[in-house]
Amino acid sequence: MKKVFFTKQSFFSRIFNVLIMLGFLLNNLTLPNLSISPAYAQSIPITSSTLNLLNASSAFSTPMLTAIKINPDNPLDFEFLIDLAS
Repeated sequence: MKKVFFTKQSFFSRIFNVLIMLGFLLNNLTLPNLSISPAYAQSIPITSSTLNLLNASSAFSTPMLTAIKINPDNPLDFEFLIDLAS
């Protein structure tokens, strides 16, 4: 049976692994003196042009798939029947 956890590694790869592990641990560590202030969204100045309402658009309905016709001679040949609803 092969020992997976105790394989021979070079000294540099062990140092690299320890540095990566320390980086992840220190990244998750939050100290009150070193905490970074939270980010907020920018505010949008309110002008008369931003208060105008948009006009209502015309009614829109999406096309609907009503049926699929399969060719019995070629099962990968499809015909789609679509209701455009316009």
